[in-house]
Amino acid sequence: MNLYLEQVKNLTNTEVNNKVNFGLAEQQVKGHYPQGKFVPFDAPSYGWRCDTITGHIEAFVWSHVEQIEPIEQDWDFALRHWTTQRYIAWLRQGHLPPPITVIQHVSGTLYSLNRRRWLAAREVGLAWLPTWFSPTNKGGTARWYRTYSV
Repeated sequence: MNLYLEQVKNLTNTEVNNKVNFGLAEQQVKGHYPQGKFVPFDAPSYGWRCDTITGHIEAFVWSHVEQIEPIEQDWDFALRHWTTQRYIAWLRQGHLPPPITVIQHVSGTLYSLNRRRWLAAREVGLAWLPTWFSPTNKGGTARWYRTYSV
């Protein structure tokens, strides 16, 4: 099942923690705790990942390209960059680059942390991109999180 941004963006931390099978993720973490590694885990009909250091949770969703703004604004240099050109070539061949990370500011604005993949999608006219999505709270920190006891 494909999950779209509109289906998850208003979930509370409690709802996310109740939906996701954290038991499996915690089993994967115990005894194996590499610094900064994401431990992927799945719940029925949802794709999620959780940073085992910070506890931040992200949902794998499809997001509309035109609703996302890159954080960095130097688009001319980024568009000419060889990795952006590679992403454009992949998209024209029918392949997707890796998902981009998107955060939703408390104002509702969606920001991309991966402008080159976003620019490539925009350049070829792609409407939807796979994204790892996470909303923030009023303090600017992740709204979805999990505390690990390892």
